[in-house]
Parts: sequence; structure tokens; C-alpha cells
Amino acid sequence: MYCTINDLINDVTRQVIIELINDENINPANIDLTAEDNIYSNRIIEQIKTAGEEINGYILNKVNFQGAETPKLITVICRDISIYYLYKRRLILNIPDSIKTIYQFRINQLKDIAAGKINVPVNDINKISENYYVNKVEFDRIFSIGKLNKL
Repeated sequence: MYCTINDLINDVTRQVIIELINDENINPANIDLTAEDNIYSNRIIEQIKTAGEEINGYILNKVNFQGAETPKLITVICRDISIYYLYKRRLILNIPDSIKTIYQFRINQLKDIAAGKINVPVNDINKISENYYVNKVEFDRIFSIGKLNKL
């Protein structure tokens, strides 16, 4: 996961997060967002995972930071997309325009990252330099001047 529940709480407050996941309308004081396996934290984690899947859809084959610390930009993008999905699951018809605007901005950023217009800084370049994505097989990588002249 590219962000955590605490990242979301630090961004939009605990109260807002609780309003978005409190389908049962229980007393907010009774909701523990730090517990790992309860219905409330699971609702948040599900939206964080959905945001991560969306991020991967845009940049997985373009940017590889596997094994490295998640870049701050990706954490911020995931946080904002997760918040959008939390609003969407609870208030699908009444998502605030500001949340929609931020979501669209983050999607545009992902498109720019995928297109190479935005570079994602990675903290440990040695860990990611081992993986390269190519569309060639071994035969395609062998060049011979002699063979080219015969064509």
C-alpha cells in the first residue's frame, strides 16, 4: 500500500474519516481506527488498496520503485485518491467539488508520470536499477552488419 490510515487522518482529520466510514452511525468515540482487523479500518484499507490499484494501472510498467521506499509524491497521490474513494463509497451523489477536483488533478499527475513528463524521485536507486522492462527477445538484440547487408 502506498499510504496508511494515519496518512489519511493527518490529511483530513479523524472526524472526517469517521464520518465517511460510520455506516452504522454509532458514537464516533467507539470507533477505533488503529485496530488492524475491524470493520472500520477494513473499510479504509479497502479504499487505499483501490487507490493503489488505480495508481498501478497508470504507472506500474513505467516507474519501478519496488524494493525502495515509496516516493512521497506517490504517497500524496494515493492519499488524495483514497480520500476520493472514501467519499465515493459513502456519498456517491454528493462528493464535494473540491474532492473531485483534487482527484482529477492526481489522475492527470499519474498520466504525466506515465508519459515521462514528471519524474518520480526514488530514494534508493540501487534497489530498482536491477529491473528493466523491454519489449525485445534475445534474438532482437543481436545486431550484425553482415546480415544487414544481405537483406
